[in-house]
Amino acid sequence: MKSTTSNVSQALVGKLPGLISQQATGAPGADDVSLLVRGHSTYNGGDGPLILVDGVERSMAYINPNEVESVTILKDAASCAVYGMKAAAGVILVTTKRGTEGKTTINYKGSLTLSHATTLPEFMNGTHYMQWYNYARRMDGEKAYFTDEEIAMTTNGDPTDGFENTNWQEPIYRTTLMHQHNLSISGGNEKTRYFLSGGFMKQNGFIKGFELERGNFRSNIDTQVTKDISVSLNVAGKINDYYQPGGDSYENQTTNNVVGVLLYAAPFVPLEYEGMPASGYRGASNPDYAAGHSGYSKIRTMRLETSAKIEYSFPFLKGLKAGMFVGWDWQDRDSRSFKYSYELMLYKPESKKYVRQYASNLQPTGGMSVGDEKEQQVVLRPSVSYNQKFGLHDVGALFLYEQTERKGNTLTGYRSDFALLDIDELPFGSTIHPTDGNFSSSTRQAYAGYVGRFNYAYNDRYLAEFTFRYDGSYHFKEGNRWGFFPSASLGWVASEEDFFKELFPQVERFKLRASFGILGSDNVDPFLYRKQYAWSKNSTVFGTTPQAVNTLYNKVSYPMENLTWEKCRSINAGFELSAWNGLLGIEFDVFYKYTYDILRSIGGVYPPSLGGHYPSIENSGTFDNRGFEITVKHRNHIGKFNYSLNGNLSFARNKILRMTQADNTKPWQNRLGTSVGTIWGLKSLGLYQTQAEIDAAPLPISEIPRLGDIRYLDYNGDGLISWDDEVKIARPTTPEMMFSLMADANWKEFDLSVQLQGAALCDKLLCGEWNNGARDQTPLTRPFYAGWDNAPYYLVENSWRPDNTNAEYPRLSTVAYANNAQVSDFWKRNGAYVRLKNVTLGYTLPQSWVKKSGISNLRLFASGYNLLLSPSLSTSILRRPMSFKVTIRSNAPLRLV
Repeated sequence: MKSTTSNVSQALVGKLPGLISQQATGAPGADDVSLLVRGHSTYNGGDGPLILVDGVERSMAYINPNEVESVTILKDAASCAVYGMKAAAGVILVTTKRGTEGKTTINYKGSLTLSHATTLPEFMNGTHYMQWYNYARRMDGEKAYFTDEEIAMTTNGDPTDGFENTNWQEPIYRTTLMHQHNLSISGGNEKTRYFLSGGFMKQNGFIKGFELERGNFRSNIDTQVTKDISVSLNVAGKINDYYQPGGDSYENQTTNNVVGVLLYAAPFVPLEYEGMPASGYRGASNPDYAAGHSGYSKIRTMRLETSAKIEYSFPFLKGLKAGMFVGWDWQDRDSRSFKYSYELMLYKPESKKYVRQYASNLQPTGGMSVGDEKEQQVVLRPSVSYNQKFGLHDVGALFLYEQTERKGNTLTGYRSDFALLDIDELPFGSTIHPTDGNFSSSTRQAYAGYVGRFNYAYNDRYLAEFTFRYDGSYHFKEGNRWGFFPSASLGWVASEEDFFKELFPQVERFKLRASFGILGSDNVDPFLYRKQYAWSKNSTVFGTTPQAVNTLYNKVSYPMENLTWEKCRSINAGFELSAWNGLLGIEFDVFYKYTYDILRSIGGVYPPSLGGHYPSIENSGTFDNRGFEITVKHRNHIGKFNYSLNGNLSFARNKILRMTQADNTKPWQNRLGTSVGTIWGLKSLGLYQTQAEIDAAPLPISEIPRLGDIRYLDYNGDGLISWDDEVKIARPTTPEMMFSLMADANWKEFDLSVQLQGAALCDKLLCGEWNNGARDQTPLTRPFYAGWDNAPYYLVENSWRPDNTNAEYPRLSTVAYANNAQVSDFWKRNGAYVRLKNVTLGYTLPQSWVKKSGISNLRLFASGYNLLLSPSLSTSILRRPMSFKVTIRSNAPLRLV
C-alpha cells in the first residue's frame, strides 16, 4: 500500500473488506479513524475491535506507520477465538517490521504535507448579513435593525466606524504544514537479525499555537542463542507533545470552539477596533489573537512498549516447542495548562456600541491546572506447541495461558487568581479549589485465560481446526467468573483435486471454507455483584446554621450476583478463487452473528418509588448482525506496462431482537427489529403554507407555529404533537455498506496509484440532539442562531419567505422557535458519498543514477488525499481537509493482509 498518512488507522480506510471507518475531526493529534469490523456486535456499546500490536493489546495511535510490516483483520469466530473476551467484535493484528538475513540496509523516508480545507459553506459578508438580518426582522414583525447608513459603512473603507466586511473564516482556509522523517536500519545473519527505526513528525493546525510533535524509536531483534533456543526482544518508545492556546479548542461542541467561533462570528464586526482585537462572536472570543494572549495548554505523553519471547525446540521430538512471552508497557501523561483572559472589543447589539471587556470562559487573573497519569500493563503468556507433518498428514496443537494486569493512577491540582501571569507555577495562585480540579485516583485490572488450538490438514486439501478459550473476568461474581468459548472451522482446497484440475484447468486455486464459534464479552462495570458506597463532598446541608457536609451514599444498592458473560455466536462461510494467472481473483464471505445474554441497562423500566432497590443491569438482550464481503482483483501487463485493480464491498445490517422496555412503550416506538443507532423523531409534513393549515393543526409541541414553520404528523391521533408521536425516521449514521476501488500501475520508473472510497446505506441529520441532550438546531440550519450568528448563503436564500414558499428550510427569522428544533425527518439527508481518497504519482531514479552514491533505491513521489468528494447531502457541510504530500523515500510499502 503506497500511503504516507500520519497514523495507521487512516491508512486502512477502504483497503480491507469488512472494515467500517469514520473520522470525526482532522485536528492535530486527534485525526484517528474510528473502526468497526463487520458493523456492530451488540447494542450495549463497546464493540470496537481488539487491536494487537506484536501480540499485545495496544492502540494504533502509538505506532509510526513506517514501522508497520502488515495489518491483518480477523473477522470470524474461529480466527478470533484465541484472542479472548474482547475479540467478539473482531481483531486487528498489527505486525511491525523485523530484520532479515542479509547485508545492512539503511532506509530514509521524508515527507512534506500541505493540507487545505476543500469545501466549506459560503457565509455572508457584512453587507449581505445586515440586509438579510433586516429582512428577517421585518418577517418577525419588527423594524429593521441596521440603518442604510450603517450598511453603507461596510463598503466605505473607513476602519474606524465599526462596520466592515470581515472574512472571519479566512484562517480556516490557511494551508497547514506537516513534515515527517523516518530512518531505519535492518539486516542480520543466520544467528541474529535486527530492525532499528527512529522517526519524527510535526503537524500544525490552522491557528498558530495548535501543534503536534511526535518522536519515536523501535528496536526489534531476533537471535538464535543455541541450536534449540531462540530469543526475540522488542522495544519501542514514543514522546508525543501536543500544544494549544489557552483560550480555544478544536474539540466539537465546546465553549469557544475555534471552528465555530470563526464560522459564526458576525461579519460586520472588524478584526480590530480602536487598536484592540474585536469579537464578532456571541462568546467574546478572537481565536487568532487568543493564540498568543491567552496562555497555553500542553500535554506530553511518554510511552514505552517492551516484549520478550524465548522459545525452546525440544531436540527429542521434532516440532515440539515451549515458549514464554512477556510484555511490559508503561505510559506517563503529563498535562499542564495556564489560561488567562485577554481584553477585546465586543459589539453590543442593544446599544450598537463596542465595549471593552475580557474574553469569556477565561479568568482575567488566570487559572492553572497540572496533572499526571501513569499506566502500566504486564502480559505473561507461557505456551506449548507442536507442529509436524507425517506423509500427507499435517497436524498441529497449541496450548497457552495468558495473564494480563493493568495499573494506573492519576493526580491533578488546580489554582486560580495569580498575582503575576509571568510565573506559571501552582504556588503563585492564591485560590485553592478543594472540590474543583484537585483529586487523585487509582485503578487495577486483571484478566486470565487458557487457550487451546488443534489443527489438521490432509494432503493440503482438507483442513480442520478446533479452538477453545477459557476466560476469567473479575467483573463477575465467583461462580460466574469463568466462561468457555469454543470454535471450529473446515476448509477444502478443491483446486488440488484431480477432477477439478481436469474440469477447470484455468483455475489455479479454489478453496471453500466455513467456521462456527462462540465468543464472550465482559462489557459491564466490575463489582456490580457487591453492594457499593461512594463518598460525596459537601453535598448535604444540616443544622440550624446550614453547613454542607460530606456524605456516604449507595452507589450500588442492589447487588447483581447473577450477571455473567455476554456471548456471540458467529457463523461464516466463503470461498477464494484465483484464475487465469492472476487475471481474476475473488474472495467472498457471508456471515451471521447472534449475540445473546447482552448485559443491558434496565434501570429505567422500574418506578422511582422503589428507591433504587432493583437490578439496573441484566443478561437479557439478544441481537443479530448479518452481511457479506466481496473482493475482486485483476492483475495484468501489456509489455512494460503493469497494472492491477482491486475492488472490495462490505455490507452488514444488524437487528435488535430482544431488549427490556418500559411497559408503556408505544407499539410504534418499539425498538425490537430496528438497528443500533436508528434515529427516532417526528414525521414531518412539509412547511405550513396557509393560516388555514395552522388553524386546523394539532396542538403544537411548543409555541404556536407560523407560516413557513415545520408541520408534524400527529401519529397517535390525540390532537397533540408530543414525544408520543415519535417514530423511526432515519437509518443509523454508521454506514451499512463500505466500498473501495484501488488501481495501481507502473511503467518503467514511473508508478501511479489511485483510490476511490465510499459509503452508503446511512443517514445524517442536519440537526437533532446536542451532546448534552438538548434538542436544537445549529447555526447551519437556523439563520442568525443565538440571535446574531452568521449564516451560510444557502440557508438564508433557501429559507421560507412569502416570495419563496417552495423552500428547503423553515421560515427566515431572527427568533428561535422550538417547533423547528425538534428531531424530525425534515432534517434527514442521505449520508452516502464517494470520494477520491488518494492519488500517488512516483518516480524511481534509475540505478545507474544513484548506485555510485551508495543508494540502492531512491523514489520520489507526490500524493494527494481527500481530493474530491461527491456527497449525497444536499447541504454543504464541513469536509475533511485535502492534503498534498511530496515525499522522498527508499523503504518498502506497508503490506495489508
